[in-house]
Amino acid sequence: MPARDPMHPDASRPVAARDRALALARQAPRCYARTRRGTLCQAPACVGRRRCRMHGGHSLQGAAHPRYQHGHATNAVRAERGGIVALLRACKGTLAELRR
Repeated sequence: MPARDPMHPDASRPVAARDRALALARQAPRCYARTRRGTLCQAPACVGRRRCRMHGGHSLQGAAHPRYQHGHATNAVRAERGGIVALLRACKGTLAELRR
């Protein structure tokens, strides 16, 4: 049996632990996406997804997305503002009637 090289990156890790880690990595589900070449992608899929990180498995949403700005223009916020504006108009109308 050849002597292990002490300068090898895995020299400090036991061989059995490294083999277990590699076996788990090999068992990971693979990406189902087709590459431009027409073959299946061989990258591991993201946890809980069918695609890898390069084919849309991990999508950033909300504040985590790089183009996220503030959220002041979402449909929910606009609808809420519309309801507040309608309420204010009704209050102004009621006050105008009471002043007469």
